[in-house]
Amino acid sequence: MALTKAGVPYEDVHYTPETLKEAKESGKMQFGQLPALELDDGTMLFQTTAIMNYIGAVYGLRPKEPLDVYHGEKCVEYYWQDFVLKFYPHYQ
Repeated sequence: MALTKAGVPYEDVHYTPETLKEAKESGKMQFGQLPALELDDGTMLFQTTAIMNYIGAVYGLRPKEPLDVYHGEKCVEYYWQDFVLKFYPHYQ
């Protein structure tokens, strides 16, 4: 969504169990999990929040005011701690 909001063209790659296994075995996939973002120079980015922060910084989607950044990140933390980890404990 962030790349779409920024108006940046991208390729949405979907993995099958087989292609995910190949990607993991290739050593290209740090932590062996998704999501991942491959930059034009081949650099691979991993972890949702880190990717979103990168896209926000590069394409001007992050707030300029530090307190506004705080409020956004607080919501993300709340979502993970109070929703995702309670309903999907395998993420812990």
